[in-house]
Amino acid sequence: MGQEDYLKRQLDQLGQVLAKMLSGLLGLKNKQSLEEGIEQTNQALKAELGFTSDELMALENEELVRILENEKGFKKSHFEKLADLFLFLAEQSSELKKRKLLYEKCLILFKHIEQSENTYSFERHAKVEEINQILKELV
Repeated sequence: MGQEDYLKRQLDQLGQVLAKMLSGLLGLKNKQSLEEGIEQTNQALKAELGFTSDELMALENEELVRILENEKGFKKSHFEKLADLFLFLAEQSSELKKRKLLYEKCLILFKHIEQSENTYSFERHAKVEEINQILKELV
């Protein structure tokens, strides 16, 4: 019983870390601050997950979902926050290849949530549609 409580606290902390990273990045205004924020985000991801955003992007889609769900204990809210973080990073990236890969990973994470979630989200659906449109334009 104590181990389950510990795991639940760890997962809750992970969700808080992901939310804090995203809100911190959203508050940054200039390019230098944004680059520093992205570096700090990568350090936090490495500390919490053992992967930077680049390392997560390099994983095959099925492997990414499997690792996050089975090894890291991700729940729907964690996937959603990570997808939002990737979406933000994609919007900020000036490198076309990296931008496209980030959008693709967002799409994978959002689709995984839709497949495993019983509740339909208009907001999530709108994000998926927007990402699909952006990917069509990037090709």
